[in-house]
Amino acid sequence: MPCWDVHRRTDQELALPWEIGKTLSGMETSLSPVYRLAIAFERVDWNLIAHLEKQIGIPGRSTAEAYNEAVLWSRQVFSI
Repeated sequence: MPCWDVHRRTDQELALPWEIGKTLSGMETSLSPVYRLAIAFERVDWNLIAHLEKQIGIPGRSTAEAYNEAVLWSRQVFSI
């Protein structure tokens, strides 16, 4: 399920820690910028990615490299 669909479920249904559940439900939390960054990556919104990286204080190449590593890892784990 794409991460932008998760907000339709409640934190009780997902049994998540409070802050994560509230972030996914649309409430503004300290994790919201990171959540928006993940959504921006899924949507390939490079302008928003660059803006959020600056807001969070993450060097641009670090985010792209971490994303690529995660994709490779998931392919290995799920044999895609």
